[in-house]
Amino acid sequence: MKRRIVLFVLVFTLVLSSGVDARSHESTTWKQPLTSHSILIEGFSWRAYDIECQEGDTISGSFEVTCDGSLYIGDEQKYDDWSLEGIQFYIFDEGNYSLFVEDNAFKASFVRNDVLSLTWTFEVPSDGIWYIVYDNITIYLMNIDGTIIYPHVSNTLVVIVLGIVGGLGALSLVLFTKRK
Repeated sequence: MKRRIVLFVLVFTLVLSSGVDARSHESTTWKQPLTSHSILIEGFSWRAYDIECQEGDTISGSFEVTCDGSLYIGDEQKYDDWSLEGIQFYIFDEGNYSLFVEDNAFKASFVRNDVLSLTWTFEVPSDGIWYIVYDNITIYLMNIDGTIIYPHVSNTLVVIVLGIVGGLGALSLVLFTKRK
């Protein structure tokens, strides 16, 4: 009897200590967005991409949301009341993104609610880091297939690419002349 109580207290303590705030579960920010992405967002969670922008830059993209009624990965029971559910799509400046993360009142610079698909364009009003957020406020898993296009290319990237191309060109020239 005493062992059962000790085991119960141990399991109960482990369950309580491993609890996760449902709102922040699987919430992640990635540096520099991929040109295309396919992400799975659990219920009551969100994903964000951050981009360093300059005033007047234009970022754009598109996405499509799919849901098969699963509550979790491997869910064999499919639920049919999800059909009209969508996600919340936001673009934030740094200050409002912080408010969003802290679950405080925020004002997004670009908002679309309950979206299943969207093609969007946003002109950045000020320098700084801007956040593109997919927010799943439902209990269901949502799959998002999309693209984010940010035409600004850093000078470092240009130098690296030109260096690689130049190096490959020089190597090709050396190999071609040795062959003769």
